[in-house]
Amino acid sequence: MNFNIFKNKEMAKDLERTGYSEKDRSAKSFIINSSTYISQTSQTGLEIMTISDAIKNVPDFLDRYYFRNVRFDQDEITSRMAGMNNPVGLFIHVLEGARIVLPCQLSVYMDELKKDQYVHSVIVVEDDASVQLISGCAGNIASGKSAHYSVEEIYIGNNCQFTQIMLHNWQSPDIEVSMHSATVVEKNSTYVNTYISLHPPKSLNSRPTVSLNGHNSSAILKSVVLCKDHSNLDIGGEVVLRGADSNAQLLHRGICAGGSLLQGGMVRGYNRCKGHVDCAGMILDTDHGGEIESVPGISAVNSEAQLSHEASIGRIAPQQVEYLMSRSVDEQTAISLMIGGFIGDDIMNLPFSLKKEVDSIASIAGHQEQTKRS
Repeated sequence: MNFNIFKNKEMAKDLERTGYSEKDRSAKSFIINSSTYISQTSQTGLEIMTISDAIKNVPDFLDRYYFRNVRFDQDEITSRMAGMNNPVGLFIHVLEGARIVLPCQLSVYMDELKKDQYVHSVIVVEDDASVQLISGCAGNIASGKSAHYSVEEIYIGNNCQFTQIMLHNWQSPDIEVSMHSATVVEKNSTYVNTYISLHPPKSLNSRPTVSLNGHNSSAILKSVVLCKDHSNLDIGGEVVLRGADSNAQLLHRGICAGGSLLQGGMVRGYNRCKGHVDCAGMILDTDHGGEIESVPGISAVNSEAQLSHEASIGRIAPQQVEYLMSRSVDEQTAISLMIGGFIGDDIMNLPFSLKKEVDSIASIAGHQEQTKRS
């Protein structure tokens, strides 16, 4: 289904950079400011409806899913969203045994001046099911303070595979973003979450939590963010390992070209388990107050928990840039290659269609570093 909702070419371009595609999708959904548009999918085993319709029509939805992973009184934002009469968002339901081959797509866009956006999504993956979700958020507001607030509750059953790729492309310097995400994973299931920030907002708070409740459950949380001189970014996450033989990895890559970047991550072991937190930052520019702080953490109450963490902050080595330039590579390309190597294709493991967006982070940062060095 081809939605006729794009207001202009800029909007279409902004969403394309967050993974939007007319082809090779099992379903497409849009949230434009406070309006929701859902395509009809013929994919067996996949149900999508607005959060308001789910509240009205899905039995036990309020008791089982709505504000059950995320507490309604967690903070002022969740309290405000819990009190809304007509919440905006989606209910994505993958039925038991369904294997959704093509990615499901959710695109969120905001362009209303001085008006906040609230999005609440609930995702349920039943036993023996698998799905990939590509969700993109973009905003293009000329001036004036606006905010994007989200609540995401994910329930993953037994023997499941759920992969989530989230790309943010905030073209407006005054947007504030706060995300509340909580996931429960049962036995023999895997949850992979990759977050990529192409253009940072004014402020970002993202601290997803994952509870690995089942035996042999696993979670991988990855992020790549570019911080600029107008931004204050707080990126982290916490995984609680309760199931025997559960395992978790938190991998953060941050590039600071100004502004303030806080990288965090915590794994807590309550059973026989394995966990690792890796926070790595590359600082390019301190002329605009550029700062990176990395604070990984581990905690265990079980003697069979094997947990580790590492943190590093570095810069581009001039000698390596000079070496590449001696091989007929221009300076900006050499710097971009260095940044791309720091991000690591092997860590991100993205589809080819999305890999180019991560490459663009290296290109943007490389251009800024080359300009500064000149």
